[in-house]
Amino acid sequence: MASGATGAGARRLAAVVGLLVSGGVSAATEFDLTVGYEGRASDNVARQPEPNEEEDIVHQPEARVAFTRDEAVFDFTGDYSYRRRIFQDDTFRDDFVLNGSGALTATLVPEQVTWDVSHTRTQALADARFIDNPINQQEINTTSTGVELRTRPTGRNQAALTGRIADQRSSIETNNNLRSTAGLTLTRRTAPTTTVGVSVEASDVDFEEDFVQDYQRLDARLTLSRQGARLGVELGVGYNWVEREGADVLDNPVFSGSLSYALTPSSGVTAGFERRLVDQTGFTLSGNLEPGDGVLQQGAFANVFELTSFNVGYNGEFGRTNVALRGSSQEQEFDDDFRGLETQQVGLSLSYQLTRSIGFELLADFVNQQFGAPGAGDREDDRVFSQARFTLNAGPRTRFSLGGRYDDGDSTDPAFVYTERSIVLSFFRDLI
Repeated sequence: MASGATGAGARRLAAVVGLLVSGGVSAATEFDLTVGYEGRASDNVARQPEPNEEEDIVHQPEARVAFTRDEAVFDFTGDYSYRRRIFQDDTFRDDFVLNGSGALTATLVPEQVTWDVSHTRTQALADARFIDNPINQQEINTTSTGVELRTRPTGRNQAALTGRIADQRSSIETNNNLRSTAGLTLTRRTAPTTTVGVSVEASDVDFEEDFVQDYQRLDARLTLSRQGARLGVELGVGYNWVEREGADVLDNPVFSGSLSYALTPSSGVTAGFERRLVDQTGFTLSGNLEPGDGVLQQGAFANVFELTSFNVGYNGEFGRTNVALRGSSQEQEFDDDFRGLETQQVGLSLSYQLTRSIGFELLADFVNQQFGAPGAGDREDDRVFSQARFTLNAGPRTRFSLGGRYDDGDSTDPAFVYTERSIVLSFFRDLI
């Protein structure tokens, strides 16, 4: 009898282990492998002022791997691309670019307890005051793990407790840091489309180098969210505190708001504003870095500044045509009087499907930036960037594109005046 009970227990244990490993009876897996090439012929690849322009052709073979696996307990996602940059005339040293992100999420208790491990690799400007070229780049690797505990999603109230540790590594070693964060969020649904929330989050940022200022921050916020069939509104108020070693405590009120309105089923407008204290490590950890983003000073992940931003946008689909308009204004204000950045930007994106397999895309951006540069007075830059290209889908797995780019920079400092024209050809094929 004991032997039979032991055998049954062993079978149950084996079944549980099998469930954890396989994620259940059904698991959906997607895997994509894409290879390709992009060639860019530029008349000023380093974006230098006259008479220092240098022509070059940049060859970029590329491979991209993306995967998703959804299971009962474990979910895996990943999307990484590898590019080799080869400068034909040796304007810069050949290098490689590896960007992407991946995550493993474990649902330990359905809808209540989750644990995850994630990795992100990206690039940003080493110093946003200087021109975007391969010399002015830094690689950022972030590995983090965290747990989230939630009450059962029943009734109108819900609470969530989170804890997270993030290790951030940069090719600029003074930026290396370890960030620990704990947070509590309480939400109450006051109506079918309205939610009120209170959140508190505490963070500790420890830099690897002893001479870089460590800091602690505390954020508290009250938010009101309403999402209707056509109109969505979110408002927030709160307070930020940042305490840095050997420096005054920074504290500021927080204000935020966003609005989205569907004009038609295929078009809508958005608007938003925000005012809060920002620390540079939190900005890079957000994962919102785009090419050309960076910090105001090399090795300056310890920077803390007050951010004030406004943005508006429009998206519309009209038959074969998609149109997007955007505008934004942003100010970074530091506690000293000689650093700062103001940015205004307007942009247009347009795509038109000429035939089932041929498309046309147009992108145009105008950016104005005003820098407060230490020891060099103020500087104002204007940049106009535009790109037009034709795309061809030569079958379900093969894509070609051919286009041109125009990049023009004007500045009160002659060292930042440049014009670059380039022709870009690309080819990509999905192998899996």
